[in-house]
Amino acid sequence: TPYGRAMEPGRRDDDAPADLAVTTLGALRVRWCGEDVDADLPDKARAVVAYLADAGRAVSRSEVAGLLWSDLPEERARANLRLALTKIRRVLPEVVGANRRELWLAVAVDLDAARVEAGDASETLHAYGGDFLAGFDAGDAELFDDWMRARRQRLRSTALLNLAASATAARASTEWTTVIAVAGRVLEIEPWNEEAHRQVMEALMHTSGRAAALAQFDHCERLLARELGLGPEPETLELAARIGSGRALTAAPRARAVTGLPSILTPFLARDADLDMIVERISGGTERLVTLVGPGGVGKTRLSIEAAERVGGDHDFAVFASLAGVRSAHEAVSAIAALVVADWAGGAEPMEQLIESIGPQRGLLILDNLEHLADEIGEFVLALLGRCPQTTVVATSRQALDLVVEDV
Repeated sequence: TPYGRAMEPGRRDDDAPADLAVTTLGALRVRWCGEDVDADLPDKARAVVAYLADAGRAVSRSEVAGLLWSDLPEERARANLRLALTKIRRVLPEVVGANRRELWLAVAVDLDAARVEAGDASETLHAYGGDFLAGFDAGDAELFDDWMRARRQRLRSTALLNLAASATAARASTEWTTVIAVAGRVLEIEPWNEEAHRQVMEALMHTSGRAAALAQFDHCERLLARELGLGPEPETLELAARIGSGRALTAAPRARAVTGLPSILTPFLARDADLDMIVERISGGTERLVTLVGPGGVGKTRLSIEAAERVGGDHDFAVFASLAGVRSAHEAVSAIAALVVADWAGGAEPMEQLIESIGPQRGLLILDNLEHLADEIGEFVLALLGRCPQTTVVATSRQALDLVVEDV
């Protein structure tokens, strides 16, 4: 399959047949040669298979043991890992490759998450079966749970971006049945997404008539009131009024000014002084790198989102990139490029593609959760700021990046 995984440490074989299929979007499911083997594998063993499949590369034994048995001394954790590997090999012979330091999957893997991350909307429509490892419990594995939550958010955001782009393209070509299918899938993932509700309303007006479109509006209005205690956005109310009065439908309501923003379910608690200070630094043009530093849970991400929404429309482009589940600076650059570069299709030089795409534009990049990349992301940030003179970076992190140009 085109989504095969490593046949030996760090090497992919994209043409190899995938005897091993790992479903991670929705409930975890492991199949070998077409047969389900979940019942034969303990949860910790299934977690090892899922982690190696998702990594798509060789990973250290210490990394896997630390994720799954972080509450134990290292020797006991590694012993438990060896036991889990023994159980895996009884069910999946020759699937896990290993040496004294590293583990990897030695067969090609059909992985649904890889289809979503490839950026193809049609693949996303079929592959995204639910949240990453939904309902899975590795048992007393706090670090694994943290990784799982970060990957869940990243894959959900990626799926929503892929589907939103597809729905927009289908609308532009008046493919209304496709709009209904794709925007409807967005609503299955994120039921309160008003942009998707508006797309479905407009498409239904064209395919099924006014009554169906207004029924969709009623559903949206009730859902927002029930789940969030909110009313529809002005754009949604305007579209409903146009449909109800029989007026011509204008261009679709504009999307949010900032690409990649997560949906917010709670009101913003007033922090006007902090928000005004950040906005002033972004808008002033003198601070190119503004880092919001503080311990987890103090509201850095929410503050950056509010600032981005306030000033994003003043820029040629504005992008919010959550990097919590990213493992390296190279992967971070690819994640950012996927949001910025038009028709992004991956590639070996994401940095060059990103810089070429930005060029002289006035841009705003919000890079969220950088603390685990603080030691290696600096080179990328400096290169970006040096070669894209009109772009500003706002970072959130539990520690400063320690760069000369940084305003903390």
